[in-house]
Amino acid sequence: MSEWMPEMVTHAYWGKKGKFLYDTDTYLTWVLFAVEDGRFEYQIENEYGEAVFGDIVVCPPYVAFYRNTLSPISFHAITFTFTNDKNQSLSNLLPEHKITVQQTKRLSENYHHLRVADQVMHYNLNNQRLKQHYFLDLWLMIHSTKHAAS
Repeated sequence: MSEWMPEMVTHAYWGKKGKFLYDTDTYLTWVLFAVEDGRFEYQIENEYGEAVFGDIVVCPPYVAFYRNTLSPISFHAITFTFTNDKNQSLSNLLPEHKITVQQTKRLSENYHHLRVADQVMHYNLNNQRLKQHYFLDLWLMIHSTKHAAS
């Protein structure tokens, strides 16, 4: 499974956003939006949906990510890559772009720690390592959710 472990590129926490900065965006890397509070609708390729707390929406690189807030939203935006070229295989592994995580207590704890790490304004290698740690735990929850569903 180690070849499926991503490397976080960026992390940003957005609190109580009434509107996204852009209605659509196309990223050069993978991106996920992890909802802490509020609700938004999205379209990625032919998939339309709504996301709330517990949902993580994952978009592949070079694919348009349309989104619209339905209520003020607090969320984590994380861009990431893989050390091995797993982009195509991962698209097959995650055919749906929205993953609903059932481990909400663990999810909330990870969100809390990511939020705290994000409040450190300066770049700090230890801070980045902490963010990577909590991001990988989110990734493991995604993986276990998808594995349990199959």
